[in-house]
Amino acid sequence: MEKYNHKKIEKKWAEKWIKDKIFTPDLEKAKNPYYALFMFPYPSAEGLHIGNFYAFTCVDVLAKYKKLQGFDVFEPIGWDAFGIHSENYALKINETPRKMLDRTIVNFRKQLSSAGLGCDWTREVDTTSPEYYRWTQWIFTKLYEKDLAFQKKALLNWCPSCKTVLADEQIEGGVCERCKTTPEKKEMKQWFFKITEYAQRLLDGLETMDWSEITKSAQKNWIGRSEGAAVKFHVILNEAKRNEESRERRDGLKASGSFAGAQDDNVVVEVFTTRPDTLFGATYFVLSPEHPLVKKITTDEQKNKVEKYIREAGARSDLERTEDKEKTGVFTGAYAVNPVNNERIPVWIADYVLMGYGTGAIMAVPAHDERDFEFAQKYELPIKQVAAPLYKATDGMKERARKDAKIVRRNVVYGLVKNLKNNKIMLLKWPEYKTCTFVVGGVKEGENSIEAAKREIIEETGYKNLKFIRQIGDEVHVSYYAMHKNENRYAYAKCFYFELENDDNGGINEEEKSKHEVLWIKENDVDDRLYYENFKYFWDIYKNGKKATAEYGVAINSEFLNNLDTSKAKKKMIEWLEKKGLGKGTVNYKLRDWCISRQRYWGPPVPIIYCEKCGTLPVPAKDLPVILPEMEKDWEPAGDGRGPLAKVKEFMEVKCPKCGGQAEREADVMDNFLDSAWYFFRYISPTAMNQIFDKKLGEKWLPVDLYVGGNEHAVLHLMYTRFITMALRDLGLINFDDPFKRFRANGMILKDGNKMSKSKGNVVNPEEYGEKIGYDALKTYLLFLGPLSDNRSFTDRGARGAKRWVEKIARLEDKVLKDHKDSQAVVKKIHKTIKIVSDDFENQKYNTAIARLMELTTAFSREKNISIDLWKKFLALIAPFTPALAEELWLGLGGKESIFKSKSWPEYDPELAIDEKIKLVIQINGKLRNTIETDAGISEAEAKKLVLESEKVKKWIDGKEIIKVIFVKGKLVNIVIK
Repeated sequence: MEKYNHKKIEKKWAEKWIKDKIFTPDLEKAKNPYYALFMFPYPSAEGLHIGNFYAFTCVDVLAKYKKLQGFDVFEPIGWDAFGIHSENYALKINETPRKMLDRTIVNFRKQLSSAGLGCDWTREVDTTSPEYYRWTQWIFTKLYEKDLAFQKKALLNWCPSCKTVLADEQIEGGVCERCKTTPEKKEMKQWFFKITEYAQRLLDGLETMDWSEITKSAQKNWIGRSEGAAVKFHVILNEAKRNEESRERRDGLKASGSFAGAQDDNVVVEVFTTRPDTLFGATYFVLSPEHPLVKKITTDEQKNKVEKYIREAGARSDLERTEDKEKTGVFTGAYAVNPVNNERIPVWIADYVLMGYGTGAIMAVPAHDERDFEFAQKYELPIKQVAAPLYKATDGMKERARKDAKIVRRNVVYGLVKNLKNNKIMLLKWPEYKTCTFVVGGVKEGENSIEAAKREIIEETGYKNLKFIRQIGDEVHVSYYAMHKNENRYAYAKCFYFELENDDNGGINEEEKSKHEVLWIKENDVDDRLYYENFKYFWDIYKNGKKATAEYGVAINSEFLNNLDTSKAKKKMIEWLEKKGLGKGTVNYKLRDWCISRQRYWGPPVPIIYCEKCGTLPVPAKDLPVILPEMEKDWEPAGDGRGPLAKVKEFMEVKCPKCGGQAEREADVMDNFLDSAWYFFRYISPTAMNQIFDKKLGEKWLPVDLYVGGNEHAVLHLMYTRFITMALRDLGLINFDDPFKRFRANGMILKDGNKMSKSKGNVVNPEEYGEKIGYDALKTYLLFLGPLSDNRSFTDRGARGAKRWVEKIARLEDKVLKDHKDSQAVVKKIHKTIKIVSDDFENQKYNTAIARLMELTTAFSREKNISIDLWKKFLALIAPFTPALAEELWLGLGGKESIFKSKSWPEYDPELAIDEKIKLVIQINGKLRNTIETDAGISEAEAKKLVLESEKVKKWIDGKEIIKVIFVKGKLVNIVIK
């Protein structure tokens, strides 16, 4: 081939593919459908972004691979054109969104068609088209009929810059994800979708979905399922006016076991807790500053402080309030009644409790919740331990406690001693157990714990001049087998810290000397000497200070729950609450209902009519779409809580569809995330007049086979698509819950290691690089930079390298000879490459597939000639990455049809694709220690012998006990040693 002219050739094929409809499948006649989808773009005025282009490319190469395999591939395109992004930019340039988009969509269409993507341009959709948003509005009315769309007053995120409400998911890092302004809290009447009705279904679906784990994890955390109990607390009103008689009445009820809060002058507040077993440890109660009860219960003495705090909290975002390390709050002067023990506990307000989550109230258990603990320490509130961590001494994977031995329970003390002269810590070394501990001993009858600890230190070490300093942490429980007594021990352990006043030592008896040795260890070395977790627990508190113990354990100081493990204690407490009518077991979700109202102009109008006589009514299906009126002026958001449509009299005034009387339309428009929650359904029949999509075609083509996009959409777009899909199933339109069989989250494109921005002047324009190096080279380079999900750094040098590879391939054409017989080495090379590249495509490992093709290119360049058969196979392999180049070279062979027109993907011969030699990985306890080149077919016995006799391996295993040797054929040997 003469010098490769990428501009000329790519332009030629991009136009020819569209003209000949190479990538336009007949959806009705398709026998082997494959639906490949990328997230349709917002057609911004800046044009195509490199991040979008990369995500499109990730889908496009797999779509072309599938087409070469003989699939009928559908890769549609459309425009996500409604929303604040479009509107804000139109405001900036003083142009209506409609006029702006008429221009920007044309530009996007030109850019994408030039880039050689395999899109079906005949089924293009535009969310701003009335033919499209008619069905967006239809979805709303159907959800309304099913009570899944509703209106309520709520405290919402209001963006003062965008002048509209934002959904929780549209707050990123405490600011509006669009304009980066800190939102305010505002109570407004808004429309919501009841996505919470689907919370468990959304969660369950994640278990079987072939989606990126990072995305599934984000959705799981956002849904936030937690099991626990709803508990009723009575908050006492008019505390300052309560007299002695009412206090006596409360005390009498407490004595009788009745609920002391059941009086006329208090109000019930329900809280949710995942740890009902810790109710006896609730020592204070917290309300959100926005809670309506705050004003009712605040005493006159606390009123000014409370009002000031409410103002300060209102000025901060929810994210700031929950992420702040230092928790703040104010006492209201009021008290609540703990339902399990009838104790009065103070009611505080604190901004880490949010009104939008749960009931806006929590019971605080500072001993077992880190956030509550920090708050209690700061404000000197009581901290009561009600769950003790349980440590089970183990040998390997087995409990040391033995089933055939009796259990002896006893109180145990640990003595932690420090010598101030050298700042060393005393440890006892036990040769029999090959470990170190603090001083350990039992509490005798009539002794208190501190006396017992001091006595044990003297008996076991001889040091007698001890000064008691403090208790370390709280109680822990330890289960173990005492070999010398042939009994199981269950210890209730506490730790006490002493300092030596001097080195006087009275000595110890011979029996004690034979059991252990006294060591003095530097503080930095103590961790390495302690083996058992119970000692490490106390040592951590000594070093870092007391903290909440959130892990499960055993109930203590909890009356009827004592000695039950956490799971049994939770169950028993729930039973008790339900029996007393004070609470119930329940499941809670962090997920909130989806607020879809927007007080803006550029969106589909909410299809609701308000009639004084008939109430709130959905617009009948026959009257859809509710057309968004053209507004040449006054379409800017006013910021008064009503959308700009409220100014358009002709739009707002309407006849009631029920009584025919005068009525009014809703002035809000809908969140554009609703537009994008169902667009992939519309693609299959974009011009259907009487149905949202062709059901028969839907049965053939849906759900989508592959979807690729950024993980930033995990809890917005991707959650909403699943919800709407489930709702459409419940409407009988489809028979599946999840819209995408496979979803992969792509990484971000950086420039020279830095995030791109206009201010830095480092934005990569794909159109510019398409001109410079060609789209084939650009796509190849983007995919070669690393695994699909990883962030990747774009460099001009690397991009030029991809161009050189494309040109190198073009030059290979001169080596093609009709009757040439290829060498066995190069034949084996291409069959191995076909196998590996095919596997890589199936797993979307594009970077390694390209690396293999580059190796094959180098192998071909070393050959004097290449046969036509091998050349055809090679062209099919590169076609998904470099489609224009492959087409041109395919044409050079005399081909009359596109390489993508028929099944062209090559098959490999398994015999020729086998490696003769492999590199066997050698691991010791899972860590790489060596690699050995050996025959590919080596047996397990041969591999083990080879590895164990290796000098490089012997140095790691000599003198060690080999537990087992794991062999993975053709890959590795892992030696597990003790």
